[in-house]
Amino acid sequence: MSDARKLLHFLSKNRARISPLLILTHDYPDPDALAGAFGLQYLAEKHFSIQSRIAYGGVIGRVENRETVRILKIPAFKLRPGDFKRYSHVALIDTQPGFGNNSFPKQKKAALVIDQHRSDIRPNAEFAVIDPDCGATSVIVARALLLQSKTISKDVATALAYGILSDTLNLYRVSNPEVISTYSKILAFCGMKDLSRILNPAREKRFFITLVRGIQNAVMASHLLVTHLGDVDHPDLVSQVADFLLTYRLANWT
Repeated sequence: MSDARKLLHFLSKNRARISPLLILTHDYPDPDALAGAFGLQYLAEKHFSIQSRIAYGGVIGRVENRETVRILKIPAFKLRPGDFKRYSHVALIDTQPGFGNNSFPKQKKAALVIDQHRSDIRPNAEFAVIDPDCGATSVIVARALLLQSKTISKDVATALAYGILSDTLNLYRVSNPEVISTYSKILAFCGMKDLSRILNPAREKRFFITLVRGIQNAVMASHLLVTHLGDVDHPDLVSQVADFLLTYRLANWT
């Protein structure tokens, strides 16, 4: 049974028990985390009547991320102090229990984990889909949606397409042809104008200041490109500069 089918089976079997569900991303959610959470919420609510709330512990800092939330109307909220008491069941998206980048209590067991990141230990969860070869967590959610339904919400599909593009450096990092296939299928449901607006946002001055600093301080060691950014306004700027520097033709890692 495929991971997508197993996920659908878990949601179907536990729909009454895990509702309402808190869908938690890492503290500073990127497009892949936001899209994965949005897609899971759509899948859970529309097809399995599981009510949910999307939450994150930090801030949405990167301008593309804020534009994604605004344009696609993603209902993502700052985690509240009482949320883990209000919601007995939690799904972690694009992160895992015990990872240092989320606000999930260390001793608590998650209901569900969906993530692309490799871990040395099995996640403390009732059910987990971990696929390090999928390219983006959005791919896992997209596969389940495509398997479950012939139609997908335009906003959800657009978010998933952008999540895949963002985490694969516009598909540059993709080596698995199934990821390209999933992206192509999701793209058919997208709002292309909205996707274009998200991909080409108006950037703030601090982005360019940080980018220039990253370029000026860059040093190559074999095929590893290293730089020092100093103080940054939010952690997302680090990954944004790293992705840009990875386009240097001699760099394999940043």
